[in-house]
Amino acid sequence: MTQTTQFRAVVQSGACPEAASSATTVTINSGPLAVGNYAIPGCFATVAAAVNYINTNGTSGTGTVQFDIAAGHTETAPAGGFNITATGTATRGIAFVKSGAGANPTFTASPSQTVGSVSDAVFKLVGADYITLDGLTMQENAANTVSGTAATNNMTEFGVALLYASLTDGAQNNTIKNNTISLNRTYLNTFGIYSNTRHSATVMTTAAEVTAASGSNSNNKVYTNAISNVNYGVVFIGAGTTLAAIDNGNDIGGASPVTGNTITNWGGGSALTAYTSLITNNYGIIANQQINDNISYNTVISAALATAITPGGIAKLYSVASPTSGTITSTINNNTVAVTNNPTAAAIGVIGINNQGLTPLLASATMSINDNTVQNCVLGGSTVTTGSITAITNASIPGTLNMNGNTVVNNAITATSSTSGINAGIANSGAAGTVNINNNIVRSLASTATTGQVQGIINTGAVVTALNINNNQLGNTTSGLFSTSTATSGGLFGIASSAGAGTCALSITGNDVRGITYNVAATAANTYISNTGITLSQNISNNTFTNLNVNTTGSVTFISNSVAAPAAGFKTINGNSIVTGFNKGGAGGTIALYNDGASSVCTTPVQNNNNNFSNITVTGATTITGWFNNDGTGATPAKTITGNTFSNWTGGTSSIIVLQSNFGGSNTMSGNTISNITGQAAVTGILVGSSGTIANLSVASNTVTGLSSTGTGGTVIGISNAVAGSSSSEIASNTVRTLSSTGASAVTGITASASTNILKNKISDLSGSNASSTVNGIVASSGTDNISNNLIGDLRTPVANAANPLNGINITGGTTMNVYFNTIYLNGSSSGALFGSSAISASTTPNVTLRNNIFANASTPAGAGLAVAYRRSSTTLTSYNSASNNNLLFGSAIYTDGTNTDATLAAYKSRVGSRDVLSFSENPASLFVSTSGASASFLHINPATPTGVESGGTTISGFATDFDGDTRNATTPDVGADEGNFLLSDTFG
Repeated sequence: MTQTTQFRAVVQSGACPEAASSATTVTINSGPLAVGNYAIPGCFATVAAAVNYINTNGTSGTGTVQFDIAAGHTETAPAGGFNITATGTATRGIAFVKSGAGANPTFTASPSQTVGSVSDAVFKLVGADYITLDGLTMQENAANTVSGTAATNNMTEFGVALLYASLTDGAQNNTIKNNTISLNRTYLNTFGIYSNTRHSATVMTTAAEVTAASGSNSNNKVYTNAISNVNYGVVFIGAGTTLAAIDNGNDIGGASPVTGNTITNWGGGSALTAYTSLITNNYGIIANQQINDNISYNTVISAALATAITPGGIAKLYSVASPTSGTITSTINNNTVAVTNNPTAAAIGVIGINNQGLTPLLASATMSINDNTVQNCVLGGSTVTTGSITAITNASIPGTLNMNGNTVVNNAITATSSTSGINAGIANSGAAGTVNINNNIVRSLASTATTGQVQGIINTGAVVTALNINNNQLGNTTSGLFSTSTATSGGLFGIASSAGAGTCALSITGNDVRGITYNVAATAANTYISNTGITLSQNISNNTFTNLNVNTTGSVTFISNSVAAPAAGFKTINGNSIVTGFNKGGAGGTIALYNDGASSVCTTPVQNNNNNFSNITVTGATTITGWFNNDGTGATPAKTITGNTFSNWTGGTSSIIVLQSNFGGSNTMSGNTISNITGQAAVTGILVGSSGTIANLSVASNTVTGLSSTGTGGTVIGISNAVAGSSSSEIASNTVRTLSSTGASAVTGITASASTNILKNKISDLSGSNASSTVNGIVASSGTDNISNNLIGDLRTPVANAANPLNGINITGGTTMNVYFNTIYLNGSSSGALFGSSAISASTTPNVTLRNNIFANASTPAGAGLAVAYRRSSTTLTSYNSASNNNLLFGSAIYTDGTNTDATLAAYKSRVGSRDVLSFSENPASLFVSTSGASASFLHINPATPTGVESGGTTISGFATDFDGDTRNATTPDVGADEGNFLLSDTFG
């Protein structure tokens, strides 16, 4: 072989491509080094010799030029580091690889670094391509100790540095894997692996950015490295001024756990030197000006820091300029991050993963921050006051942002000085196209902050197309969401979204909130789900609130959504529930299950259906506003509030309203179950308030039972309508029973202070146990009411001391009151000295028409009291409509007006003239199958009892069916609410 400039090397058997024995010395051409395996020591005595050779002579062939470095080999790097400038190709790589079992080959930084240099490394890849560093140990030299300032340092900055050779020749397609890198983090210019194409290889503080894609540091792989005792773990900084030259395809951690890097004991503060585009804050991994990059499966655990800056685990950002075109991806998945900081300044915090800077919206970009674990982050010390922890945050604006499957656990603000610091789980502020924040777990947050908030998942970005916050666990069976032993006033938010474009569909579904522990009584307000972003639509459904026990005097809101849906939008709030129960240990504030006070104009009906908020316990002066839907105008939107369950509530000394709805075009409140609600003040089952108008109201087929006010007691109302509605508004087919109060107040089954059709309701078992109690089956006080086909009975005021505390129907005002086909049966008594009652009591102000009713009062009067069928408020009869007729009237007296009393039907008929000519009286003792409200046959006519009810009525247009929906006889309907084939008796007279 012809040989030119040559050097000699000792060869190990089989180590060099040329045939040789272990004792042979051979010469190697000065030409390109052919692919094959070269032992170090052996073919080359040192790595320095190998690097110098390939830098000078290059390589040749197809395959890999692999330098097999013996396990246990030690070597000191030259001053500035091993400077690799040789370049492989896609078909010919260059690898420096550990060979054999034992300790990694160890490379110690030079003890002769240039004083003041800020570009020293153990290995440098300068414009080098397809280089592999595998299984090596790189460390600082113990002789290098001057670290106080950049100007005087003699330290090593980089374990591995990737730098460009020229503005068009970057370091590409390199693999740095299985290495151990440890420098000295007390020197703040230390980096485990560093790549930057915005400065030259020698002058690192002056911007000199690459100008072409070939100058970028792209498609490099950083796998399975153990990096420690550095200020920054891995840093990649690409081009920003020339976006065509931006770094592309760098991969830190690979696609499985076996390729992830471990970065520990890192951090300390801002770098001493202003490296071009290196951010001030300190991170374990930084990817700046990168596209199609991957940061995955890494473990990033800081040292116990005490810094004047906010450190973080992983930062992905665009600090110079962001791409504005092209299909790009960014992936931050399956990393584990833990950061501890005991700040030296008041406003310093901790960030786990930070993604920011992509702006404006790039529709073709997808960014994923998935399946990461941010855990055991601590913000401590005694200096920080307003500093916060944010586990995962995004401010970038891609077409699609995924923040899914992450776990945020055991992050704590422990600073004894903390005031308003926030402990946040996942936050998005980017106005991306579509944002998915799904299947995350946020638990075991803790804080010593006295006023600082707790935030599970927060969105403040005006998301354009879709914002999905679904199936997240804020606390789970392993541990709860939050705990503190500080008397805090800081609000707690489970999920909160405060922004969204008018084109955005918002979905907050399938989430669970549990485990909120205040070990010391707090004054903090809790809001578990909140939306204030005016999006196109909102679907907040199937969320659960599991076994919450909150020791706070602050208010608690389960769901808040007071935003106006536009004409093309919709609101769906369905299937949400309390699981097991909810207890608020502190007295005070308000409990709101749902709060919506907007003015939507959507044409699709608003839905509040099949929610179940049961087993609620509060104490003291805690007001429960319940499910409150005040959304809409007088014309829009249509609302359906159906199939909801509210049961087993124990209130305190303040009022309770279970279900309330105002405004809207067509407002349907049907099929709801309200049961076992106990308080010590006013209790209302269903309220349609007076603050707005509703075009069509239907409160139908609801069950309201077990409402009670104890202690000092208060007003109890089953269903109340106070809003102006059309003539088609109705309260129909509801069951209202077992209402009671111990207070000097009223118990009312149904009350209407606006025009309403009240029909086919079953009202029973209402009681007031105070001497000043009043009980009313139905109260009508305003407008025009049609009251028909209702069953009312078993009303009681057992200790009342009043002339008329007990009324089946009580008309207290209004304009026109039409009372048709009702069955009222009273059988009360009282131990009071004075006790009277009325099957129906009517003010003489409205025009009242009574037709085809059963007004039967078998109560026992006391003192001067009267148990009358019909009572009027004065002697005026002109407002008693002449069409009144065909009523069954029974009582100890038939009629009284406060001045006159008619004990007999004949006397009554004489008084009222042409009215009630065909009305009759009969003892109701055996008239009914059952007088128990629990019975399906409640106040239905006994078919075995002869009665004038049979065929005793007259046809009224528009009232063709009875309470049960049975069709009435077209010419001679039965009297009362029950139509049937009964035995006829002649009771007229």
